[in-house]
Amino acid sequence: MIELRPYQKEAVKAVFDFFQTCPGNPLIELPTGSGKSLAMASTVKQAIAIYPPTNILLLTHVKELIEQDFAAIVKYWPEAPIGIWSAGVGIKKQAQITVAGIQSIHKHPARFGNTHLVLVDECHLIPAKTDTTYQRFITALRAHNPNLKVIGFTATPYRTDSGLLTEGENAIFTDIAYSANVGDLIQQGYLCPLVAKNGVTKADLAGVGTRGGEFILGALQGAMNKDALIEGAFDEVALYASDRNHILGFCTGVAHARRCAELANERGWSADYVDGSMGKTERKSKIDAFTSGAIRFLFNANILTTGFDAPMIDCLVMLRPTKSTGLYVQIMGRGLRKHPSKSDTLVLDFAGNIERHGPIDQIQVKSKRKSGEKAVSVAPVKECPKCHELVHTSVRICPGCEHEFPASENPAHGTEAADMDPVAILAKPRTVEVEAIRYSPHTKQERTSLRVEYLSKGQTYTQWVPIEDPRSYVRKHAVQWFWDHGRHQCPDTVADALNFLEREGNVPVPHSIQVVRDGAYWKVDKYFGLSHRKGVATVEREPSLGNLMRAWG
Repeated sequence: MIELRPYQKEAVKAVFDFFQTCPGNPLIELPTGSGKSLAMASTVKQAIAIYPPTNILLLTHVKELIEQDFAAIVKYWPEAPIGIWSAGVGIKKQAQITVAGIQSIHKHPARFGNTHLVLVDECHLIPAKTDTTYQRFITALRAHNPNLKVIGFTATPYRTDSGLLTEGENAIFTDIAYSANVGDLIQQGYLCPLVAKNGVTKADLAGVGTRGGEFILGALQGAMNKDALIEGAFDEVALYASDRNHILGFCTGVAHARRCAELANERGWSADYVDGSMGKTERKSKIDAFTSGAIRFLFNANILTTGFDAPMIDCLVMLRPTKSTGLYVQIMGRGLRKHPSKSDTLVLDFAGNIERHGPIDQIQVKSKRKSGEKAVSVAPVKECPKCHELVHTSVRICPGCEHEFPASENPAHGTEAADMDPVAILAKPRTVEVEAIRYSPHTKQERTSLRVEYLSKGQTYTQWVPIEDPRSYVRKHAVQWFWDHGRHQCPDTVADALNFLEREGNVPVPHSIQVVRDGAYWKVDKYFGLSHRKGVATVEREPSLGNLMRAWG
């Protein structure tokens, strides 16, 4: 018996917990490479164990996913009563569990009218419109069985334009029952770390228009399919990816992918390309050559973002700019699978996508119903012009080369944000020298705390010391702060604390601090070299202009 990982067990449990308490259709979010097929296999087996007559359909859209999902169920449950219904696979066999392609099955709802449970793999590909193949087929099934349940599985439970898949009048799914964060799974060792370099070579996209929230592909290919751009990018690939053996390139169209392969071969690199118009045999032959190592580079146009399982990929070359956050996450997902031949996956971004969308574990989806704003929010980043490291827009000193950015007229609010790796959670702790400290009151939700700001090379690291919080388990952090700074009694009020801190030399200050990433920001974790240094600390009795701007923001 294959043992599920802890998060896979939690995902399956969440499905059945949801059905016990809620009337709708749940959505399960599992990142690319995290074993979504195995979670679906366990869900299928458990559903039949709970109610043995259960008839199940597992729907998806491409031949590769049909074969993967079928194989995962059989591997997890060898005795499973399972069949495949797919013209692409060449099998049309109905069983208690039927893995089917929506294109092959949508005209036969009556044949599958006794279905109790539908699982949809890669459900983010269901369009938001009412009149879609999936919508019509599921509606027809529900006419035969009003109690039909539908479960969606995806790595991206949103559309950039319309927001969460659970929102809108035509939404099939009602709730996100479980969500696993890609950064957490990388940190826990289940997924492969991503490391990134921003390409110096960049196209001018000023003349490329947008339609439906995405670049217009024809104009985009015209901007990107230029030999000077491709050769410039390849110079950097040669510099950074000389030790990489399975390099997958994402292009803007067929002509662009073909030209990239031609220019790579002219350099003596073994390369080929695939696109959606190729016959299945030709496309499979090229993909097999890539995964076997017979060719080192494979460039693709508008495919290989879902249903492509190649764990040995150790480098992604992004030559395709996109405004679609979902497409960006799917592209990055091609490098998340672990493989014995690699310790990480290198991402070379010549499309500005990491700057545009931020780290994949920092993307948040807003409720359009509640906010009325853009559906997907991302962490803003900028590029260091000297070493091309990607950092948060609020960073003043580049951690890679110590380049100093010009002072911003509109500094980001809050504490200084974490450097923007492609996966933010992998940011390492850092030690910084303390040049000055500022103490001030900070009020939020009618509770006042002591705000401590440590200034270092133009950056600010902030602590909130909860002196007046009535909850003992929260106030203990204030007690600990004063203990760490040589005072064994915590003041009762922030005003008392400011009086005490204003007396010069009463509180030792650190020469340096260690900060660790906490969500999108850096948190002060340790103090080094505490001593009484005159002129380092200042006290502000009123909230500073920066504090007010942060509160209003």
